[in-house]
Amino acid sequence: HEGLQSCAEALGDAKLLRHKDPEVKLLTACCVSDVLRIYAPDTPYSPDTLKNVFEVLIQQLNGVRDPKSGSFSRYFYLLE
Repeated sequence: HEGLQSCAEALGDAKLLRHKDPEVKLLTACCVSDVLRIYAPDTPYSPDTLKNVFEVLIQQLNGVRDPKSGSFSRYFYLLE
């Protein structure tokens, strides 16, 4: 996991997690979910960052409401 630490830190940055562009925010959430899967059962994030990560993941799950959306597959990916 040592090689992923810098990537995990960059993805956990508030600038990406709170990005204005919804697509950037969604893709960041998808990448962060992969990082969490790789590190499980541990986490590379501090408690504060982890809180922000989960807030964003939960917000992104609202996207599964619209199966006709062009980004639906990415929103659904977060559920898998």
